[in-house]
Amino acid sequence: PGVKSYEVSLENQTASVIAEPELSYEKVLATIAKTGKKVNSGSADG
Repeated sequence: PGVKSYEVSLENQTASVIAEPELSYEKVLATIAKTGKKVNSGSADG
């Protein structure tokens, strides 16, 4: 279980992550934080 796909735009400084239902939004945020990046806003759909 995990990430199904992702898309990153360096130009727009955005990322979209499509994940399996078992992967929580909080886990995705924690994983992004481990890379040293900051999430300024986001949402979970589903």
